[in-house]
Amino acid sequence: MSKIIVLPVVVFSMLLGSCVDPNCDTVFAQNLLTSALFRSCGESGGNPSTFQLTSSSLNEGFDSGETIPTEFWDNHDTQCMGENNFPQISWTGAPEDTNSFVLIMEDQSTTPTNFVHLNLYDIPADATSIPRIEATASGDMETVDFTGYGSVGMNDWTTSMNSPNPNTTGWAGACPLEGSGAHTYSFKLYALNTATLGESLNAVNQASFEASYGSDETGVILDMAEITAPATQTN
Repeated sequence: MSKIIVLPVVVFSMLLGSCVDPNCDTVFAQNLLTSALFRSCGESGGNPSTFQLTSSSLNEGFDSGETIPTEFWDNHDTQCMGENNFPQISWTGAPEDTNSFVLIMEDQSTTPTNFVHLNLYDIPADATSIPRIEATASGDMETVDFTGYGSVGMNDWTTSMNSPNPNTTGWAGACPLEGSGAHTYSFKLYALNTATLGESLNAVNQASFEASYGSDETGVILDMAEITAPATQTN
């Protein structure tokens, strides 16, 4: 137990010590520490986590270094000519006392904060996967129906002024804008000790969620699992 207590203090001190800028935001260091603790200790008091997230839709990209297939890209205006389908994901090794899951997909290559493409919450505790879901036309949108898999909140297209997008609720696929270089997209699944958050998630990125629900005061997050995949606009 003493090692579990002492090690985070040392790591946290090192992170803070690296902030030579007087305006350095210590929340960044706290979020790094929170993530490191969950990944190294898991939900069982110091044992390595067995919680893993995989995707048959994206495995080909991981193996070959190719980008996310364009069928999983957004499809608004002329910037992202995809199909807005949702990729299959599955998970194993969730903590036994998991009561629900939250899935957040974000673009980790945007500034000043990571751009949220999906907030899916109150995923049932007995779920172990979400299948590939084809988008269906709804007015001027191509939307993904997550009925039975959880509740959806708004994504960051709600407030973005760079490129208007009608897909502001639920899934908005990858959209690396032309000329912006390579983007890294993160799918992160959280195992929670509560059956419902009791509130909606709207454009909440991973760092903010972990700060709100991963602290000692709340203790809602039991464990987390993540996969990342690249995407680049080449035309």
